[in-house]
Amino acid sequence: MYVAKAYVRIGNAHLKKGETEEHLPVAIDAYEGAQMENRTKDAERKIKALSCARPRSWPTSTRRRRWRPRTRATDEERARHGMADPEIQAILRDPVMQNVLNDFQTDPMGAQRHLQNPGTMAKIEKLIAAGVLQTK
Repeated sequence: MYVAKAYVRIGNAHLKKGETEEHLPVAIDAYEGAQMENRTKDAERKIKALSCARPRSWPTSTRRRRWRPRTRATDEERARHGMADPEIQAILRDPVMQNVLNDFQTDPMGAQRHLQNPGTMAKIEKLIAAGVLQTK
């Protein structure tokens, strides 16, 4: 029981740091550890709330907005900070990614084909996590 509570506390600590994409998987793993150790209702509830926050789909999660409400200024600031990242700049300069982003604007149904490619999906997730792309 005490180990499960420790896992929940670790998950809560990492969840509060959840601004970056590396903290959320650690929080989810801690909650899953608590669930395996002793099925606490708190851990089960948080795993269900974060079920869409698995590494494949975590940036599209709306969970982050629930924990820390953002204003337009912070979104713009986050996007500006993301644009300063050389990895984000390299993704945006990539001609293939430029075509993909153009397809998202002009042909949303056709853009679904791009989401099936794991490499393209990973790059899109990085852009969303950096605040350069926004989902509605």
